Amino acid sequence: MKKEVIIDIKSANIYGRDKEETVILKGDYIHEDSNYIENTSITIKDEENNLEEYPLNINGYNLKLFTGKFSNDKKDDIYIYGETGGSSGYAIASVYRYDNGELLEGFNSEVFSEKYKCISKYLDKYTIEVNCLAAERRYILNIENIEKKYLNEIYNMDGKIITNDDPIVSYINKIDLIVNLEDKLINLLVYQTIKGINDNNILGEVDSVISLKDNEIKVLNKYITNKGENISISTRTNNLKENILSQLPKDSTFINLNKFGGSNGLINRDIDGDGNDEILCGYKSNGTQYLSIFRESQDKIIHLDTIIGEGYDISDLMIAKLKPKSNNNIIIGWRIGSIWSVLDILEFKENKFNKLLKGDKINYSKVEIIEFEDRRSGTSDIALWSHETGEAYKVQIYSFRGENLEKTFKYDRQYFEKVEEYYRNLIDRTRETPQYLYYLIDAEYRSGKKKEALENINKALKHPRPYPSIEELKRLRKRIGN
Repeated sequence: MKKEVIIDIKSANIYGRDKEETVILKGDYIHEDSNYIENTSITIKDEENNLEEYPLNINGYNLKLFTGKFSNDKKDDIYIYGETGGSSGYAIASVYRYDNGELLEGFNSEVFSEKYKCISKYLDKYTIEVNCLAAERRYILNIENIEKKYLNEIYNMDGKIITNDDPIVSYINKIDLIVNLEDKLINLLVYQTIKGINDNNILGEVDSVISLKDNEIKVLNKYITNKGENISISTRTNNLKENILSQLPKDSTFINLNKFGGSNGLINRDIDGDGNDEILCGYKSNGTQYLSIFRESQDKIIHLDTIIGEGYDISDLMIAKLKPKSNNNIIIGWRIGSIWSVLDILEFKENKFNKLLKGDKINYSKVEIIEFEDRRSGTSDIALWSHETGEAYKVQIYSFRGENLEKTFKYDRQYFEKVEEYYRNLIDRTRETPQYLYYLIDAEYRSGKKKEALENINKALKHPRPYPSIEELKRLRKRIGN
């Protein structure tokens, strides 16, 4: 008879407030003498005993609950782990984050195993190849020291393959939690076994270090071990990188593009819409920054074009369609100061870069690509945040009109709800300075909340030092009130 029970309880800062909430993992045991649990759910209880309950799609043995900081350092995430049971012994693991009344899954062990699948095959001379496609890594593992009875089923006396089967890289078998010393966030160390003739014939292990920072799954490292020893790696991506480096000036050093969605320092994307990926590479030479684009053709890496950048680093690099009747554009920020970058927007056409921004340089502090639902052209817009004082920014949306990037106010009402939330959180986190209150008023006004904006103007006028001035606040009140 099924019976719902409390499986585990933890205290954690789930909401991102100063006080902790109680997190309760519940589920049904299918039998009294079984530790298999189904119909699981998470209940979050605050200090006033308000409850939020979320059903989970998790069934398994020996389920447990853990809380800690996986995605950001402001609040805790929820980690559920257990096992499937049976001879394979696969791990069950999910990481959830709380976001405005929703419990969002940031990691799922089964989904990860499928998306980052590795394929293996036997090679002659007692070796296997493991190809991890998503990570663009290829490994060669020597297996001549496995038990003779297994080896004889795979190879003849000359080291030639005699089996039609291939080894299998399993789903996740085990997960350890490790703390990143730089950002203090928890990473996942995932283990997958490489199985040969049967489940008992273990040829090696694929280990992956995974970060969930900023709500994104990133494989920080992936390697193969054989009886605990990290074996040699020959990766296609490394060879690619060496080939590209050989075509650059001798003093060149790569700019790592991994933080922009790249792999092994490079970005592979179809930029010009021909169905084939181009390869973006950033590098420095003689104190100057460059962005180069390459293409792989018939096992050769061909250099297509290079542009000169500014500043001393790349702060942003995004790929999106900004111009109607265009393919993807490259949005790049050249860092010129600790909080300032220069914006470049590139079109790649007929194997050449074309800079789309003409006239005065556009400096900014933060950039965001936005996709508004009513855009018929399928294009995106750009929101630029320009630093003004403290943690306050002037925010402006830009759109392409023909060949020119121009300011637009069409989507203010939609976007400035986000800006408003930013200033509310900032005020809650710091203190209600007259400066931050002024920027909140502006965001409320541009998001269409005139009543709230007027209330806060009256509040700002009562401050001993109104910002930016009494006169400006009164002019703003008059403009909003009309």
